[in-house]
Amino acid sequence: MRDKYLAVAMDLPVDLRHLFLAWMQAEHDVKVQLRSRVAHTYYNAMKSLKQYPNPITHPRALLDLKFFGDKLVNDMTSKLQSYCNEYGYTFPQLPPEYAPDSVD
Repeated sequence: MRDKYLAVAMDLPVDLRHLFLAWMQAEHDVKVQLRSRVAHTYYNAMKSLKQYPNPITHPRALLDLKFFGDKLVNDMTSKLQSYCNEYGYTFPQLPPEYAPDSVD
């Protein structure tokens, strides 16, 4: 009877900001301990994310923010995918505004 409930996929929160901030803070702390210059980038990206007024519904939306590049977005996408797999969430679909343009 219990297995019936394990097959149900759950939805993530509408705004993923708190997840990304937690993961970025953890990475920032590691970079600071290693005295890496990348720590400053993480700090600036977190500050930018905290100030962004709109909900973050997909990792690709992070590219709209200052201090976020492909590498950081790919890292957050990977962490979100692992999180979804571990806790049974459905990975969010890419919003249409971030989908690559189709060529006719």
